[in-house]
Amino acid sequence: MSSSLSRNTGGRGGCADDVEEGMKRYGVSSCGSRLDLHTLTETLVAKFVGMDAAVISSMGFATNSTFIPAMVSKGCLVISDELNHASIRFSVRSSGAQVRVFKHNDMKKLEALLREIITQGQPKMHRPWKKILIIVEGTYSMEGTMVEMPGLLELKEKYKLYLFVDEAHSIGAIGLHGRGVVAALVSTREISTFLWEHSPNRKVSRWRQDPH
Repeated sequence: MSSSLSRNTGGRGGCADDVEEGMKRYGVSSCGSRLDLHTLTETLVAKFVGMDAAVISSMGFATNSTFIPAMVSKGCLVISDELNHASIRFSVRSSGAQVRVFKHNDMKKLEALLREIITQGQPKMHRPWKKILIIVEGTYSMEGTMVEMPGLLELKEKYKLYLFVDEAHSIGAIGLHGRGVVAALVSTREISTFLWEHSPNRKVSRWRQDPH
C-alpha cells in the first residue's frame, strides 16, 4: 500500500485516499500474514480469468520458484521452451525433476521429443514418468512472440500431459479484455496452471485441477 503511494510522482491522485485508509486499517505491511484483502483479491482474479482459484505470492520470481517444485519432483519430467524465463529454468532445476528443452514454439520438434521421452521412460530403468509437465510463457518478454497455444493444447490432449503457462507479460496486454493469450486463443478450462504478474512486486498463480 505504501508502495502505491510512493510511486505516484504526480501528486495524490485518485487512489491516494483509499491507500491512506488502507494504511490506517492494515498498516504498511502484512508481515507475511494473510489478510481479508488477499482472499478478496484472489477471488476477483479467479473470476476475471475464469479459473477455479487463485493464489497471490510476494513476487514474480518467487511464484515460479515455489509453485513449480510443488508440482513436479524426482521421477517427473519438465518439457521447457528454450526461451523460457530464468525463473522457470531455476525452478525446474531446484524441483529435482528431469528437464528437456524444445525449440521455441516448434510443435513438430516438441511432438518428436514427446514421442521419444514417453517411449523411453525414465533413464536406466525406463519406468513411466510420474508426471510430464510442459512449461511455456504466454508472451516471451525479450522476443515479443506469443505461445503457439492451439498446437500445445492439441499435444496436451493427445499425450495426456500437464500444461503450465506463465502469463506474466500477456495478461493486461493481450486480448479484448486484457485476459491474456490463453483467454484470447482458447478456453481457460483447458489449462492446468497459469500465472499473471499485475505489478512489479506481485504475481498471481491461477490453477485448475487437470482431469488427466
